[in-house]
Amino acid sequence: ARLEDTAAVHRCCSYAITKNSFIYARMAAARCALALALLAAPSQALAARRRSPVRMSISPSDVVVMMNGLPGKMGYSCAEACVARGMTLADVALTGEPFAGTPTDDRIPKVDLVAGGSDEAEKRGAALAAQCKKDGKVLVAVDFTAPQAALPNAEFYARHNMNFVMGTTGGDYDKIGKTVTDGKHGAVVAPNMSKQIVAMQAVVDQAARDFPNAFAGYDLTVIESHQKAKVDTSGTAKAVVASLKELNGGGFQVEDVEKVRNDETSL
Repeated sequence: ARLEDTAAVHRCCSYAITKNSFIYARMAAARCALALALLAAPSQALAARRRSPVRMSISPSDVVVMMNGLPGKMGYSCAEACVARGMTLADVALTGEPFAGTPTDDRIPKVDLVAGGSDEAEKRGAALAAQCKKDGKVLVAVDFTAPQAALPNAEFYARHNMNFVMGTTGGDYDKIGKTVTDGKHGAVVAPNMSKQIVAMQAVVDQAARDFPNAFAGYDLTVIESHQKAKVDTSGTAKAVVASLKELNGGGFQVEDVEKVRNDETSL
């Protein structure tokens, strides 16, 4: 992700790991959207708004969020967080084909759900980007969709020059990253936005670098608990497995993760 102004990011977010260009914070998706909006805003507009070197140089009311992932649970949660923060929800969002046309409920303002990859999505996305530019607003997409949609959505954001926050897991992060580095927009891509989990991942990752093969010959177990509707292994578990493979000499694989997906035993 292109996040050159690290100081600006820290002003918006309570916790940052710049090594991976990931930002983790309270109300993480909403605050990440604000951070990207701050970096994307035209410099002359920022100069006009700037009151001190430590204050945010953009108002939440200047940000329009395209909340992709409705009508999912995370989609609604992030949408509510963005609205509570003072941002405006775009009146259109990408969703899976089975959910296209599903009406949103009264927790959030009305949003038209269109199928990602459709002609309508391209038309509405272009119109939204043009309207935000005309109105002097900063457009940021927040993506909590499905693994198979992650890369196509990233390519959609590149075509329409949309900054985006992606919490969707299971995507090809190398290819997703390339859509950003080849483009002119910025992104925050993270499989988990809980700073406690991220801290745990950092500890395991550091141990893998400092003590490779320290657990060679030992049996290692990863138990990953999630809501029963989640089909794939979480991105967090996959990241932990990558470090554990270094610790035990490569004998641990993603397929070895024990997935817990029921109400009785889920944590």
